[in-house]
Amino acid sequence: MSSHDRKDTRHPASSGDTANAENTQARQQRKDKESHNQDEALEETFPASDPVSPFIPAKTPDIGAARDTEDHFVTYEGRNYDLRDLRSQMDPELLAGIEPVGSDQDFFNAYLIAHTEKYGGRFEVH
Repeated sequence: MSSHDRKDTRHPASSGDTANAENTQARQQRKDKESHNQDEALEETFPASDPVSPFIPAKTPDIGAARDTEDHFVTYEGRNYDLRDLRSQMDPELLAGIEPVGSDQDFFNAYLIAHTEKYGGRFEVH
């Protein structure tokens, strides 16, 4: 395995030719170039070196208050329904087992899945 990257230039003294050996000035130029390249690489990656911001979670909204003032429309089989009207046709036991997280549509979709699992068929709107 090689001890250097293929893009690296060969060190002048590595060829065994003492006539082409690196002098003090050439060595300093090589070191300066290496230092410049390293500084440039650091600048290019600087945002990654910023400290991580602490996560501060947002306050949980009062869902009960928000749900009383919102429209509660859901889409089912290409039609829009008011979820409050559909609840009277839904299984109370299934309703109690579904957490009210996300949108009304998410809640209704979770109910549809639970309904299909329990009854083996699609929920029908009457």
